[in-house]
Amino acid sequence: MDRLPPTFPRQPTPLVGRHQELDELEARLAEPGCRLLTLVGPGGIGKTRLALEAARRVAPRFAQGLAFVAAQSIQTPQALGHALVDALGLPPTSHHDTPWQQLQEYLQHRQMLLVLDNMEHLAESGPALLDLLRHAPRLQLLVTAREPLHSQAEWRFPVHGLDYPPHDHTPRPETFSAVQLFVERARRMRWDFSLAREGADVVRICRLLEGNPLALELAAGWTHMLPCAAILAEIQRSLHFLSTTRQELPPRHRSMQALFDQSWRHLSPHLQAVLARLSVFPASFDFQAAQQVAHATPQHLAALVDKSLLAADGQGRCQLHLLVQQYAAEKLAAQPHAVREAQTAHARFYCQLLANHAAAMRGGDQPGATRAIAAERENVRHAWRWAAAQADVDVLDQAAVALSLFCQFQGRYQEGAEAFGQAIQALDNGPPSSQATRLLAELLTHQGWLLIRLGRLADAQAALTRSRTLLEDLDADLIRNRQADPLPALGVLALVQGKYGEARLLGLQARADSAARQDTGNLMFAWYVLCNAALGQGDLVTARRCAQEAFAIASQTGNQWFLAYCHNDLGQIAQATGDLAGARQHFQAGYALRQRFNDPQGMAVALTHLGQLALQSGDVAEARRCYHQSLELYQGLGDRGGLATALAGLGQVSVVAGDHPDAARLLHQALQEATALASTPLMLAVLLVVGQFQLQTGQPRQGRHLIAWAAHHPQSPLSTRAAAAALVGKDPPPAEAVAGKPPTSLVHTALADLAAATHPPAPTPTAPLEALTPRELEVLRLMAGGCTNAEIAARLGISLGTVKAHTHHIYGKLDVRSRTEAVMQARNRHLI
Repeated sequence: MDRLPPTFPRQPTPLVGRHQELDELEARLAEPGCRLLTLVGPGGIGKTRLALEAARRVAPRFAQGLAFVAAQSIQTPQALGHALVDALGLPPTSHHDTPWQQLQEYLQHRQMLLVLDNMEHLAESGPALLDLLRHAPRLQLLVTAREPLHSQAEWRFPVHGLDYPPHDHTPRPETFSAVQLFVERARRMRWDFSLAREGADVVRICRLLEGNPLALELAAGWTHMLPCAAILAEIQRSLHFLSTTRQELPPRHRSMQALFDQSWRHLSPHLQAVLARLSVFPASFDFQAAQQVAHATPQHLAALVDKSLLAADGQGRCQLHLLVQQYAAEKLAAQPHAVREAQTAHARFYCQLLANHAAAMRGGDQPGATRAIAAERENVRHAWRWAAAQADVDVLDQAAVALSLFCQFQGRYQEGAEAFGQAIQALDNGPPSSQATRLLAELLTHQGWLLIRLGRLADAQAALTRSRTLLEDLDADLIRNRQADPLPALGVLALVQGKYGEARLLGLQARADSAARQDTGNLMFAWYVLCNAALGQGDLVTARRCAQEAFAIASQTGNQWFLAYCHNDLGQIAQATGDLAGARQHFQAGYALRQRFNDPQGMAVALTHLGQLALQSGDVAEARRCYHQSLELYQGLGDRGGLATALAGLGQVSVVAGDHPDAARLLHQALQEATALASTPLMLAVLLVVGQFQLQTGQPRQGRHLIAWAAHHPQSPLSTRAAAAALVGKDPPPAEAVAGKPPTSLVHTALADLAAATHPPAPTPTAPLEALTPRELEVLRLMAGGCTNAEIAARLGISLGTVKAHTHHIYGKLDVRSRTEAVMQARNRHLI
């Protein structure tokens, strides 16, 4: 039976979601000590609706029923008292001095729940409410407000947005309340609205609005005119878009702008200024940053948190919701000088943060410094972009080294190359000076390293050559004080291209130059170049000595990240001399070091070495595991050389296993990547495996010819030459190979042969969904989204063992052996 009084607000639509919150509210209201419960949250978050539904649920507990007061138009505690008297239906009396005395007398023996809505502007009513609770021991108050009442008896219940998909490709988005609300409102506007057709953009809207119910309703109100992609773009462009002309809504709920205007009017001028300046933060920030950038004290931040305009995580960090940030940014934009001041303060703070970590990034607590920068990545990116746009030489100079190392440590090559490109362009367009020229040379060097990682060798060559030219034109003091030297990077570029003699000369020059300047960082890289030049030329004695010199410097300076390179070099030397156990120890040590940094590229390199070692030892299963893991890491990096190496390794595993179609497919991909990179050593390494494949598939003449090329070409890596020589024995070397000509024609022929050998099957008709169970399809979609087994278990609420069992069944049903193959097969069969 409905226990709600006739004056209690009824809702025309059912509440969407909020099941957990309602359960928690019901439990709170059942606690004897919870007499004043305040639902706190920003405007439009659904506090009123939640309070009404909670009151409806608990109504049977209250013998004398419920009452509701809408307080948004009430201005004083006295007026609130009169509103409560009216809501309870009490007749006016003359023997009470105040309405509060009348309420105390009436409620003292009654068991009732009073719902007070929109109380944020009536915090001064707290003492009167507290007195009322003292005189009426069976009374409970359920309050909604944008900020707490700060009453002694108050229990706070924060209200957040509806739950929404955490990722763009989250499976079953229709199970999230934010999506359900958007779709329900959209179908009122357009009966044929389809989540299947516009689901990706609906998810992005829900994530962008962080599940704010009012914002979602306002956004859905545009679906009769615009597709969801256009709605998303308009929301990102301006807060003003989120509005409606629906007359049944109160004016403050007809636009997000009006909602925020109401909150803005209740801020002091100083808090308004603080909130406006906080809008320059693109992500969360700590108290120190807020003080430096927005002149905010902890008390200011606490006040904004209380007013539901700022979110705090309890760990010392705060963040503005996107919509609040848009609103505050508009207020800041009204004062152009304030915008520049705040943005400059933000840029200087975070570039100084990079500078503070630079020493540790070169050698020290590198993993800790990397984590500290990663925690501020969005702020750092924004700060660098602003400093670059202003061509601020001093700020860019102090931040460049740490940013470059961070991007390398984290495998953020594309991001880093673009960031340095922005600054280079700004300096090129800015006023010339010797200091700017020196910085420009260093930025070009940093960019050159990252371009090498991306396989953009011609661009890297241009950047590094220009850097070298600029430095040659500077005076001695400026050259001496530079922090980045293009010579080691040019040496590595020569190594990638198989120009071992040129790399050795560059390494010797870099060693002499770095030693003269006592620059241990660049000296370490010089030894690395010399080591790998010697390796390429087959001089293992020199290679070991140079690797040990680099290892010693890295150890002395605490450069753990570079130590991984040294371990890889020493592992290759050990492997070449037959010390497989020693090689494995070095490669595993290199992997462990890079794992501490969460450096995907470093881990992938070590895994390719371990995969090759496993093949050499006859452990095909371990080789396949290492190469598959390496391939998965490389696929998200844009490192074409690494991708080609991992694919070639997997191709070699398939050759050894006798799986010829799979080997042809993998080697075709590997050779394409190596050719696109224009790396002769890598092309020769892949052609060696193609030759092995041809030997097994009835093409001995072609196979031996390819292997002979790999054995005798001067740009062939030592490991490739050794493996090839063991296969071809005394076969005469091809004249073109001995002359060092690029194997271009061989590559084109090999690609055609591999394509023919792949024999792709006819397109498989779409498999019926029954082929995989619904749970297996969920696991498969999460696998395709890049989730680990542990993440899949957490998302689906199942054990890790169950995930592994599902994965095993998926592999069996799709006839594959890895996650990568499973995803590819599923896409081919239109399962995902």
